[in-house]
Amino acid sequence: LSKDLIHHHESRDAPDDCPDCNRYVAAAYGAVIQLAGDPESEPATEKMDVVRADFLCTERVYGPYFADMDLIHRGLERHRNDLLAQVARRDTHIAAIDARLAALSEELAGERRTREADHAVLAGVQLALEQANTHVGNLEAAHHSELAACQATLSALSAQLHEATQERDTGVQENESLKEALRGAEARQAQLSAQFDAATQELAGLHTDQALLAATIADLQRRLGRASEEARGAAERLSAHNALSLWQKIGTALKGTSV
Repeated sequence: LSKDLIHHHESRDAPDDCPDCNRYVAAAYGAVIQLAGDPESEPATEKMDVVRADFLCTERVYGPYFADMDLIHRGLERHRNDLLAQVARRDTHIAAIDARLAALSEELAGERRTREADHAVLAGVQLALEQANTHVGNLEAAHHSELAACQATLSALSAQLHEATQERDTGVQENESLKEALRGAEARQAQLSAQFDAATQELAGLHTDQALLAATIADLQRRLGRASEEARGAAERLSAHNALSLWQKIGTALKGTSV
């Protein structure tokens, strides 16, 4: 046998040791062993002839079986050929699939490179985000400090507002008191105005009386002038004693008029 047909090696006494080998197999195997040592061995050829003759005696019995086996074998060969064709088509399909897989692998490699680039970008973004979070934390701390200062300022302003409110309430009360005093002053002013109007009216009356009095005094002065003229005339006629007495009466009369 050629090397590509040798599947395993057996020792020369293997058929004798094998309980499943019948005498035809043992005789044929022994003949093959002899022919391997001497291709021209006649005993080995005779053994093969005997085995062939015995096998031909069973041809009528096993011939149809082997014919059926041959049909089955041919059907199996056709089926094998169909399977080989299917395998060839499948190999072609597998080749196309392999090409597609290669393209997909290249796309996957591109996607992987893109994803790695995205991961790099994401790492940068995460770093920037961490820095931003740190900055936000600092801003929050500063904000809390400013908020605390604002709250303190607000508390102070609230206290000041409370004080201002109290002062306003006090001022409102004082304002009410001042308004009350102002209303009293206004009432007093109204009373004084009424009194002033009354005094003005009274003064107007006095002015009228004074005008009348002036007219009376003027009339009296005219009368006095005439009386003086008459007195001088009388004085010329009367004696000095009588004239002095008359002048005293006139002076007394003038004093009473002035009052």
